[in-house]
Amino acid sequence: MVGARHEKSEVVTLLEALKQTSPGFPIAAVMSKLGEGLKNSGAGLSDYLEAKRVMTSLGEKARKLLKRGGIQPARQIAAVRLLGQAGNQGVGDLLDSSRAFELQKAAPVRIAEFGKWQSTKILVAGLSGFSPPVRAEVIEVPLIQ
Repeated sequence: MVGARHEKSEVVTLLEALKQTSPGFPIAAVMSKLGEGLKNSGAGLSDYLEAKRVMTSLGEKARKLLKRGGIQPARQIAAVRLLGQAGNQGVGDLLDSSRAFELQKAAPVRIAEFGKWQSTKILVAGLSGFSPPVRAEVIEVPLIQ
């Protein structure tokens, strides 16, 4: 709700409160939802310096998670969503056939949520290298943007 309303004072207050959370607090989930809300209001996390700092750190953790093996697809998809909020892409790495099928199938939609035409261009350029189910998802991306 804070992001969707895009009241700058509320966003800043939330970001300040996140600095005081205890270890284990789901900062990544809060930032992801804040980013989604801001996007819906026509803004973004990049509009706030403190959010950029937090997202840089979370983006690094998400990239590390995506490089490790044996991570559940749901956690990988959450990492992709977080990278999208952070403005990072790495599209090619997300769709290679060594990834879990669930991630390959979900990644095009998540990448489209990044809201950048450049993402769609990259997806379409790699179309011939994707499996048939992933190709079907990629073909729909330009239609939902």
